[in-house]
Amino acid sequence: MTVHDRTTESDNLPHAKESVMAFSQRDLDQQNFDQQNFGHRNFYQRSVTGAFPVLKVAISATLLALFIMLPCYFWTQPAAAQNASTRTGERIHLERGTEYLRQGNLQMAISSLEKAVDAGHDADQAWFLLARAYGMSGSYEQGLRTAEEGLARYPDHAALEYARLESLAFLDPMQAAEMMERLYRERGDDLELRARGLEPHHIRAHAGHLYAIAGTSFHSGGMLQESAAALETARSLIPDTLYVHNNLVYTLIMDGAYDRAAEAADEALQRFPHDRNIRLLKNQALSLSGRGEDGLDMIRELYREDPDDPEAAIAYGQALLRAGRMQDAADHYDDYLERNPQQRRVYDVLIRMNRQQFQYRHLAQVLERKAEAFPDEWRIRRELAEVLGLIEEFERAHEEYELLYELSGDAVYRLLQARLLLTAEDFERAAERYEAMIADYGPRWTGAEAYEELTLLWLHLGEPEKAVQVARSGREHHGLSAAVRERELEALWAAGDRVGSREAAEEMEQQSLMLTGLAPYVLSETQDDPEKSTEWLISALERELDYTKRTTQRFGETAQMQLSGQMTLHYPVISDKDELQRRERYLEMMAARLEALAGPDDRIRHYRSLLDRFDGSVWVMQQTAQALLEAGDTDRATSMLTRAARSAPRDPEIHRHIAQIYERGEDITGALQAWERALAADSEMEEAYRQLIRLHRRNGTLDGLCDRWMARHRADPQNELLAEFLVDALHRAGRYEEARQITQRRQ
Repeated sequence: MTVHDRTTESDNLPHAKESVMAFSQRDLDQQNFDQQNFGHRNFYQRSVTGAFPVLKVAISATLLALFIMLPCYFWTQPAAAQNASTRTGERIHLERGTEYLRQGNLQMAISSLEKAVDAGHDADQAWFLLARAYGMSGSYEQGLRTAEEGLARYPDHAALEYARLESLAFLDPMQAAEMMERLYRERGDDLELRARGLEPHHIRAHAGHLYAIAGTSFHSGGMLQESAAALETARSLIPDTLYVHNNLVYTLIMDGAYDRAAEAADEALQRFPHDRNIRLLKNQALSLSGRGEDGLDMIRELYREDPDDPEAAIAYGQALLRAGRMQDAADHYDDYLERNPQQRRVYDVLIRMNRQQFQYRHLAQVLERKAEAFPDEWRIRRELAEVLGLIEEFERAHEEYELLYELSGDAVYRLLQARLLLTAEDFERAAERYEAMIADYGPRWTGAEAYEELTLLWLHLGEPEKAVQVARSGREHHGLSAAVRERELEALWAAGDRVGSREAAEEMEQQSLMLTGLAPYVLSETQDDPEKSTEWLISALERELDYTKRTTQRFGETAQMQLSGQMTLHYPVISDKDELQRRERYLEMMAARLEALAGPDDRIRHYRSLLDRFDGSVWVMQQTAQALLEAGDTDRATSMLTRAARSAPRDPEIHRHIAQIYERGEDITGALQAWERALAADSEMEEAYRQLIRLHRRNGTLDGLCDRWMARHRADPQNELLAEFLVDALHRAGRYEEARQITQRRQ
């Protein structure tokens, strides 16, 4: 929110009551942070951060406004203040401190008031002003202590209690609000307060605003129910304050209390019937509670009041959609964008809505319109081309890429055109596009992915000789690209003796290893230096694990983007999953070579070092456990495998290893539980079925297993594997009739 700063000359406010009333009825209404940040804008993907006002600023405004009344106190005490015959040195300190406060010179005011407190003249007044001066200077804890010291000398002094709560409001607004309300209800008409211009309704208003600030604080901390409770109390104390109503409705919506939010909005509209923000919030609450049609008339009226307001336009369009009036909503948005073609927010809402609903044809229409409105933004046209490809309007998509290429000269658009042709399964034209791109830009400036994809394409078309030619050309200019070399290897194997011997393919495979983390190891291995070989091998493992970690992350991100429609795969698929499987083979190869070079104790040390860097690597945990088992440390091996199982509960192999360890230790119960987890991870793991039957038979609990599997079979009679092993278990348990019935039903 923006708290509106407001300075007031004290000479223009001759009465304390008028000054406070001016603050409570005008300034605080102007402070309503609803229309700026707090309310409905948050429903259109605005950050919730900043939705409430900064606590310090809000309370500072309150204290500053209430401090306006200070000069009035002195004007209402003419006998004490103007009797020159009674002025003493001590009195001068109090008067100087008061004057400095009037001028806003807080440091000089504090210095003078401290002297007045020490002198003891009119000490209750000096304590009161000193506590407030500390509070207004930002020294809230000092202000709180000063007020409490004053109260120790003047117990039940209402004005000092008020000053204490002013500082407490910065430290614990909820406690200050509760105590301020209690002060209002129990001592609101106290003479000490009235003497300082603090009427009951001023204290009530202050308490109400403190409750509102406490609600703000709770909301910022995610305590929505506590926030709503504080705001409801604030509403009861200051019912004519708009921002309190606004914040209460918004908080209830955020907490999921949609019906209560709608009721709170109705109460607010009784006092502020034309407030735009409250009406938008009510519409939101009704929509979320499934009663969107109830607010349709209201939101239509709001939109008609200002038909160019983007927020009202969006809200009205969404209300029409929720009411099932799709065509009316489309016409409404068309009409709005016709009048406001530069309104990005409406485009963005429509784009997001169509993406979420996978309405790609509508999405293409919106993007086309946005591209016309913002012709200099190429990003929009690229997004349009991608969507056109998704809906198989390949020619239009091709034209968009061609336009982007003409505008930018960037080779990436030629590559995207080729991929588009692959998606359309126009393979001949795709090959022509790849070859033209390589010819136009030259091998050095054509990315390695173009060679990789063209190699795959020729393999798909049954032209391995051409595939080898392209791959070799790519390797000449992109020799460090492992992907290009992998494609060349595939092409060599596919071509066989037509292009080169099998020995050439095997040599290529060895060269491919040189481009993985194993490269230094392969070199050192030829030098017959086991110690150096082990050192290089561990270094290679580190690089491979790091690469695998990053590839796994990319694979997850790519899968999410595909599911959300943010990207589309081109054919032939270049899959991160394939890359992961290849890297896993490299890791297994490295593990086997390390096992040949080092004993279990050395391997444990190496793998623990790797675990320090790759703490969540299940592969490293499994290798560590294997080495521990070889070293005879069964307990630590089991602990390591259990840790791996927590990281990868769906990996049946981990549970299999754990089961085997438990059985070696004669812990049949532990082994049975591990095999059950393996079966839960992979319902088609036949070994798990067999081991469960064997161990339950050995344990004398086979009947119980049969009963559990029988219940599963009734729930899933189509599970053939379960039925097969259930019949086996029933036979071994001597329950032949039940086995026969299942067999007959299957037949």
